[in-house]
Amino acid sequence: MASIQQRGNSYRIMVSNGYHPNGKKIIHTMTWTPEPNMTARQIERELQRQSVLFEERCKSDSTPDGNIKFSSFADLWFNQHAIPNLSHKTVQEYKKLWPRIDKAMGHLKMGKIRRVHLEKFFLNLQEDGMNARTGGKLSSSTVEHYHRLLSSMFSYAVEKDFMEKNPALKERPPKPEHEEAACLTEEQAAVLIEALENESIQFKTMISMLLYVGMRKSELHGLKWSDLNLDTGVLRIERTLQYLQRQGLHEKPPKNESSKRSIKLSDGILEVLRQYRVWQAGERLKVGELWQDGDWMFTQYDGKPRHPDSLPKQFKSFLKRSGLPDDIHLHTLRHSCASLMIASGVDLRTVSKRLGHAQLSTTGNIYAHAIQSADEAASVALDLALTRKA
Repeated sequence: MASIQQRGNSYRIMVSNGYHPNGKKIIHTMTWTPEPNMTARQIERELQRQSVLFEERCKSDSTPDGNIKFSSFADLWFNQHAIPNLSHKTVQEYKKLWPRIDKAMGHLKMGKIRRVHLEKFFLNLQEDGMNARTGGKLSSSTVEHYHRLLSSMFSYAVEKDFMEKNPALKERPPKPEHEEAACLTEEQAAVLIEALENESIQFKTMISMLLYVGMRKSELHGLKWSDLNLDTGVLRIERTLQYLQRQGLHEKPPKNESSKRSIKLSDGILEVLRQYRVWQAGERLKVGELWQDGDWMFTQYDGKPRHPDSLPKQFKSFLKRSGLPDDIHLHTLRHSCASLMIASGVDLRTVSKRLGHAQLSTTGNIYAHAIQSADEAASVALDLALTRKA
């Protein structure tokens, strides 16, 4: 019979299911978290239902000789490993990827999965039509995410004796063609900047920060006024703000240590920020005691931080009003900022530092085309200079 332990707002369900060949007792666990606003009676009923279903699944499928189907093993992996050990955002992303894997390989028994199955799966991911939004192929980064998920699941399966070896270690996705970072053309950048003059000052400031500073969306929403020194013009990136299901808005450090950085802002963007701060102070006076002061730079009407997912929707509407292509994304502004710096002769190490990349090679790989174009322009300029002197 399953045993249940309450752990904060969640419950841990444990089922004993025999012994491994090595003599270790097999204990399956899963974590169940009630939905918000559930009554105590509803929680009790659903908890009992979850424990019965979990016990039945463990008794019927979970055997250490590899007979468990991949789809059933995935339930165990998510509940025993992913949810307790990985970030909530990572688990969410993996759950979005899983249905496609389940459709392709969920029926296979763990002990029967081979490299050939992965090879077929990865090739299928790179066929036209796999990207529901564009109708084309999945990006190389998305395919790599699938590989990372499969490798993690199979590593855990090996650790728990459901598989002898991890087939994902030697079967990687086919090497993708090099993908250039999408950037605005000079004409598109000019149209965008001009169109921002007709928008709200908050929206104008946020989009300008993305384009002129090259920040990530999560970093932009995590800004506080204390991060900015208006006298020196230095902005400090200290945190990100993300929205997670069940947790709501979640404040956390940037994605890596290099992402914590100081950036010298231009006079133009500093003037935009000064005007925006004056406007925000006026809005604060309007709501009076309703204002909840968290020192956030970009807020709702009452001082609470903005929802990070609202800006992309606003941006899409802005593109339509401005007559700009709808395939431009907020991240395109970051790429455009980097490409413009490179084209202007800024050295790669400085660009990499301002973007917050962990490695210089990352910057070089993403902006290879911009670097080559800048190098060719420098060669032409040098040739003209030498010719004139001759």
